[in-house]
Amino acid sequence: MSTLNSCGCGPTCACGCCDGVKATTPVSTANPPGLLALHYRAGTHHSFFESMIAGLTTSGDSQLLRLGTRSLEDPAIAFLDGWAIVADILTFYQERIANEGYLRTAVQRRSVLELARLVGYRPRPGVAASAFLAYTIDPAFIGEAIIKAATRSTSVPAPGEQQQTFETSDELRARASWNLLRPRLTRPQTLESVDTAAGGAPGIYFQGTATNLKANDPILILPKDLYRVSTVSTDVLANRTLVSLIDWVKPKAVKSAVSQQVSVKDLAQDIALFKSGSVPPANAQKLGRSLDSISSDSESAYSLFDAFTAQSSVNLLQTVHNAAIAPEPDLAALTFRVKATLFASNLPGTPVTTITQRPANVEGANQTPGQDVVTTYTPPTFNNTAGGLNPSTDLIQTLALDAEYNLIKFGDWIVVDYPAPSTADPSIRKIYI
Repeated sequence: MSTLNSCGCGPTCACGCCDGVKATTPVSTANPPGLLALHYRAGTHHSFFESMIAGLTTSGDSQLLRLGTRSLEDPAIAFLDGWAIVADILTFYQERIANEGYLRTAVQRRSVLELARLVGYRPRPGVAASAFLAYTIDPAFIGEAIIKAATRSTSVPAPGEQQQTFETSDELRARASWNLLRPRLTRPQTLESVDTAAGGAPGIYFQGTATNLKANDPILILPKDLYRVSTVSTDVLANRTLVSLIDWVKPKAVKSAVSQQVSVKDLAQDIALFKSGSVPPANAQKLGRSLDSISSDSESAYSLFDAFTAQSSVNLLQTVHNAAIAPEPDLAALTFRVKATLFASNLPGTPVTTITQRPANVEGANQTPGQDVVTTYTPPTFNNTAGGLNPSTDLIQTLALDAEYNLIKFGDWIVVDYPAPSTADPSIRKIYI
């Protein structure tokens, strides 16, 4: 047995008069926790329209029951369709407002700002990424170039990355003479640097790699002391030679680096490799603007000087480049290529002969008359070999060598080294220079 609709049609209503016989609004607005977006619409255009059509039938009004058409061309049905559109728009924005009221579901920046302001929080303004950028000017270019603001530069992406675009925030001045602003790679040697040049031990650097120095060769560092060569290390790339030294008279004890206990914190503070990298300012507004923030050695100081004295701006940087950055070192290193010994240093000493007459008759003794000859040797010393010592200045005036040395010329430096034993320290040595 088939069931008839209220209009007398069969199971399916072909005329559409039975559409919207049940109200479908309002829809429940309950939401479970943890959603990324809230569902807060009481209905949509379709559900609102169906509910209003159903109201025509279920209202019980006799006049409305006489309205049998459900065609959108009918003014009454079109009027309901218009209100369904209004309700759809209102519930759409009602849902958006509800989502903007919670931090998890808000999508508008203003909503996040207002929600944060309720608890006294103020978000930090967003800034664009920044990068260090260096421009290279053609060396043949003379004068100063102006790189305008918003000049575009792109990065070279690594595999799997995307190319990034950067723009200069301010107008830049560029010159060819600024292409190679390298830090100073060397420094003058001083008396203090000689004491710690070889890993905490005495040492000195020579230019070049052909020093022809060997272990135990003497080196006189003026105005310092006499040393002997310990090791010779050449650096071909830097074209220099490091000569480790040992004190000639008495080697100084060098503290072993193994025995030094250094904490990781102290190591991180002392070694530049552990220091954090420099971070550029977030934007141009974060740059130091006061005169106190400008170092006298920075490029900003020269730019400030140029602003007040424009007539000297062309030659200022050239003048600074040619200026001496450090005083000339007062060190001098002398090497001694000739080794000589004192005259008669290999002999047992100066012979001294003593002749004693032996009488024939000696009371209580029976001996043969004659003479006794005794020869003694005086060991050579520095004092009896080097003549002409000046008692007031302790300087050698005359020194007798064991041979003729043509390589020693007038005005050359000589070093006289000899043992000077004493009761306190028999190994003590004395040096005349």
